[in-house]
Amino acid sequence: MSGVMPKFGPGAELDDAPGSRRIGAGIMAWVAAALSGLVLLLVTANILLGLWDRSLQVGVQHRAAFLTQTVSLGRIDDQLIIAIATKAVASHDPALDALLKRAGVSYRINHKANKAPAP
Repeated sequence: MSGVMPKFGPGAELDDAPGSRRIGAGIMAWVAAALSGLVLLLVTANILLGLWDRSLQVGVQHRAAFLTQTVSLGRIDDQLIIAIATKAVASHDPALDALLKRAGVSYRINHKANKAPAP
């Protein structure tokens, strides 16, 4: 070992190899400041994109819940229409017939199923 300690800190000279250019401390400070500014800009952009992504995810979750509810309400709607049509046939109610026709629902009465089998 040579006994010479490398010099660190503000007065240190950077010398990678013999005959290489020496970079001044002022230039290194500007490069460090520019890089730290770039890092700060990238971190800010990452935070903003994360917040934007979170709001998009919430919107997609709301739409998915709406679609799920629509499917389940469609099933209930079908059951309700069948119940009203069954009641309209059983009671021969013209008001229920008119209600179903206004909703675009048509039905057919199967007379064979209503008759009891002959003994």
